[in-house]
Amino acid sequence: MGNYRAFIQEIKDPEFGGFNAIEYADGGQEVYLSFKALLKWIGANVNLYSNEEEIIKIDWESNKPMFMYSTSVSCNLQTCYIRNKYLNTTPGTIKAAAGIGEFKSINLFDNDTDGKYTNLLAAARKDANVVADPSLYPTVGNINNIYINIALLSQQTRASTESKGDTKISIREYLQNVCNEVNKALGSINDLQVVSDVDTGVETLTIVDYQQKRVRGLVEDTNITTVKAQGLGSMLTNIQAQSSITPEIATMISVGAQAQGSAVGVEATSFSKLSAGLKDRIYPTKGIGEGGKQGKHQPNLLETRYSGALRSYMELVGNQVPEVGATFGPVSLESTDKSDIENIAVEFYKSALAKFTGTGQTSTAFIPIKLDFSLYGISGIKIFQKFKLSNDVLPISYKGDFDFIVTGVSHTVDNSAWSTSISSLISIKDQKLDKDAGTHIPVTIPIIDPSNYLVNRITKQKIGTVETTNGEVPDSLMKELSSTLTTKYKGSTLTSDGGKVRLLTPIMRNLEKMLVVYERDNPGVSLKINSAYRTYPDQVRVRNEWEAKGDQNSAAYPGTSNHGFGRAVDFANGNGARLTPSMQQYKWLKANAALYGFKLIDSVKKGRTEAWEAWHWQDTRPFTDQDFK
Repeated sequence: MGNYRAFIQEIKDPEFGGFNAIEYADGGQEVYLSFKALLKWIGANVNLYSNEEEIIKIDWESNKPMFMYSTSVSCNLQTCYIRNKYLNTTPGTIKAAAGIGEFKSINLFDNDTDGKYTNLLAAARKDANVVADPSLYPTVGNINNIYINIALLSQQTRASTESKGDTKISIREYLQNVCNEVNKALGSINDLQVVSDVDTGVETLTIVDYQQKRVRGLVEDTNITTVKAQGLGSMLTNIQAQSSITPEIATMISVGAQAQGSAVGVEATSFSKLSAGLKDRIYPTKGIGEGGKQGKHQPNLLETRYSGALRSYMELVGNQVPEVGATFGPVSLESTDKSDIENIAVEFYKSALAKFTGTGQTSTAFIPIKLDFSLYGISGIKIFQKFKLSNDVLPISYKGDFDFIVTGVSHTVDNSAWSTSISSLISIKDQKLDKDAGTHIPVTIPIIDPSNYLVNRITKQKIGTVETTNGEVPDSLMKELSSTLTTKYKGSTLTSDGGKVRLLTPIMRNLEKMLVVYERDNPGVSLKINSAYRTYPDQVRVRNEWEAKGDQNSAAYPGTSNHGFGRAVDFANGNGARLTPSMQQYKWLKANAALYGFKLIDSVKKGRTEAWEAWHWQDTRPFTDQDFK
């Protein structure tokens, strides 16, 4: 057990962030282990060793890029969980337990000393014309920071043994089964595969996403080698080129061929170029509704389906944000909810992919050519490296604008020779975007409309006998700070609620009493109010302002803040700076505010220190109608 305890102690470190949990609204929990921690565990505890050296090395340390969207989430919490910094999904619920680290963001890359991944993330935003978050655009994530459900790992272990009738488990097969489930949970846009790298001297097992080729700039295109397929100077001993049209591809080609007569289907965008000039002889034009008319303002089939998928996606995202602005609050899904949610985002993701592919922002091949060849032994070839093929093998239509991406490498050494076998797939070359020439179509897709920000998360509260909506409290329940006290205590940055200082009537009465006593006890020590009641649009504005600064925690989601119920006050010093525990104003409030009903946020529940929101004081007590008279 010593090794187990040492391992758990190591991965719970905040810097490692190897495991954590989320809570459901009904109190149930899901416990997760990061892919990084899982690989580390396998390498250290169940791997085979010879003379104290690994027979097969498990790569858990290196960054593992994957294709994703900026707004990706897990569509099945029973499979995996990802923390997305653009959506403020919860960092975990057990941080309060000593020293347990938060879920790491899917976009976070460790040891990025050369800035490679940081630069890629910035370039993806620029290419997609992103002007505000959250927006949807293709980007890169880190496989290490996918958190796998412990229940799934147990299930796969049991399935591996039961199917064979013994207790022997292939590590490679086991990891691949886990990857297959993760692929589905992430919207079926990834192809996580377990691969081996033998060029390090020791066979190394790692996880790669074969769809990472869609990330522009991830694989360097400079100095691409041209492989001579035949004739003098060729090192190849064997070559095979295969092309197959699956039923799915055939359908996409058919749709793409009809692009002149109707909207291109979800995945058919890249096929429309191949089918340029072709029309359906039987039905030259096609549309939906109103006799098939597709006027300027008539939505086509793609946009209709896209909008529906977007709504479904937003419902899912809305269920994975913290409750009532609590950073460590539960997700609002019920643990008994076993509905098929894995398919919610699939159509949405594929529709988005078609849009980006159509603008040249992601690279994909249409009718794929699989190229396998053998050559005299050579080292240094890595998966996802690109190469060109001499113009004496491929059909004429495939020449010029295509590269090949390495998908597999193996070596054979026998008594006579060393041979290297390469597997590869054809890929459309990335084209530089000429924005000035109008070839670049802005495809930034706002996930959240600021005018309707996470509407499904708006909370309600009964105040007395009046049912109130956050950010829409009736004037009859509110009281404004007296003009005399407003002159003294209103901060220069207070702009919410039309510049007024308002709270629920009983809370404002207590605030006025407290301010009079504060002035008596602290002569010359100025106290200001930066914020009181906020309308729903006010909270949207405040939230967006903090998110623009990269801060996901300093303002609650619109519709969830106690400011929206007229129950909270943000205090500042005379210079407008938010209070900190070292300030005299804070020390006085800590000693006296409770006498007037004001308390700090429950810092212990949030796993935070007292200093986190030393400026934010609130009164959450229930009130009766009598309190407002």
